[in-house]
This record gives sequence, structure tokens and C-alpha cells, in this order.
Amino acid sequence: MVERAVSELQLDLRRSYLIGDHTRDIQLAHRVGAKAILLTPVLLDTQSLETLKVEQAMPDAVAKSMAEAVDWILTDAAKSASERDERERRERRES
Repeated sequence: MVERAVSELQLDLRRSYLIGDHTRDIQLAHRVGAKAILLTPVLLDTQSLETLKVEQAMPDAVAKSMAEAVDWILTDAAKSASERDERERRERRES
């Protein structure tokens, strides 16, 4: 599925987001270089977070709803774009 999306849509996975509700979804995001958002209606306790760490499935964000996940993505994308712009300005000044 990921390879097909990359091929058909020319996605840059390093600038992509994967929203999922299972550990395997978060692990997939890590494998392909995308940011991971875990969708879960319950608050994660310390034991759940430790399990995610052990399973190498620690998400970049946790959202209670799809709307919350989208809000996080929009905020993160704006921040990333701003950081990228600043880095490009610095590189131009240095060259």
C-alpha cells in the first residue's frame, strides 16, 4: 500500500504522516520514515507508553479523534515548513 502511494502520488515519506490505531501502524510509519499518530479514544497510562517503547511503536503524537490528529498534523506541518524555510535562508546567506 505504501509503495503504491509513493509510486502513484510521488509522495515524500519523510514529509508524510500515518494515522493508525494499532501498534503495527506506528511501526510501519517508523519503517517508511513517516511521522506516526496513534488514534486511541483512551488516555495512555505509563504501562501502555512503556509497551509502545518496547515494541518500538512510540508515536510522534497521540490523538483521541481523527479531527485531533488532523489538527496536530496541520500544526506540525506548519512548524516543519517554517523550520525548512529558515534553514534554506541560512544556507543562502552562508553560500
